[in-house]
Order: sequence, then C-alpha cells, then structure tokens
Amino acid sequence: MAKLQALSTASAIAVLVIPSTMQTATAASFNPAPVYQDFGKYSTTISKNNDLADIYFPKTKNSDSKNNSFPVALLLQGANVDKSSYSQYASIVARYGFVVVVPNRKRKVERIGSTGLFTDTSQVENILAQIETEKSKTNSPIKGIVDTDKLALLGHSLGGETSWGCRFPSPKLANPKGLCWTICNC
Repeated sequence: MAKLQALSTASAIAVLVIPSTMQTATAASFNPAPVYQDFGKYSTTISKNNDLADIYFPKTKNSDSKNNSFPVALLLQGANVDKSSYSQYASIVARYGFVVVVPNRKRKVERIGSTGLFTDTSQVENILAQIETEKSKTNSPIKGIVDTDKLALLGHSLGGETSWGCRFPSPKLANPKGLCWTICNC
C-alpha cells in the first residue's frame, strides 16, 4: 500500500511539473469577414447535358489574376429549387475564395414519375469537365483563376443527400486528400 501511495504522489507531482514546463500557444484572431469584397457572376450551359448553370467567382483587387487559384465549389440544389434561389449564398461563398457552380439539373425521376429540378451524382463529373473548358476559353471570366484539383461539394436538402452518394470515378478525384460533409435539414 505504501508503494501505491508513493506512486500516486509521484504521479501527482509529475502532472503538476509537466504542465509548468510547457509553452502556451495563443490562438490567432479569427475574422469571419469574406476575403474578397466583390464577386462576379455569369451563366453557362453544361455541354454534357445541356443544363444551365450560374458561376460565381471572387473578384480580386489585383488585376494580375495569375497569382490567384481558387477551388471549385459545386452547390447541388434541393428538389425543385431553381439555381437563382442560391444566388445570395453562392455570392458569399465566392467572396471567401471559391469558384461556385450552381447548376439547374432538369430531369425525370422515374420512381416519382415527375420531371423537375432534381440533382444527381453525374453532375460532379459533368461540372468539372465544363469548368476545364471554361477556364481555357480566352473570353472566360474564370480563365486562369480556377483550380480544378480542389473541389468542395455543397448541397441543400436533396443536393446534400446526393453529395453523400458521389463516387469519384475520375483519376483526379479517386483518392481525395480529405472529405468533409455538412448536412443541413432546413
């Protein structure tokens, strides 16, 4: 029992000594304000399925866009929600440094027998292919500022559910360095 008490006392002392020799780190201040004050927006047609899409992107003060490389954020819509309903949210995300793509995926869903705006997993590959084309066009507002090796998936309702079902068949996305999902049932 005396040995156990001595061990307890030694452990308690060690615990008291170790923290006193550690350095303290101070947290960096966090500024929740968007990084960019302005954004641009244009509309395009996704060539693989003829869906319409709006593309939002940050506008930088520096006119030399070669120093900027923004990841793609694909915003998958909720069931029968038009892309225009996400304009305010997409513009905010763009001002944080993303090229945000908001497509209208019009298709027929057999199980409910209805045609409407219903997102599906094929949009990921179709959108990335379209962004590769867009970033190469000489008159494209996102020419030279988009990094298609980085992708964020955002989804509202059905769009959030669809993002869970995404399988990344392209070699570019087959082994992502990290995945992060946010589920919101609004």
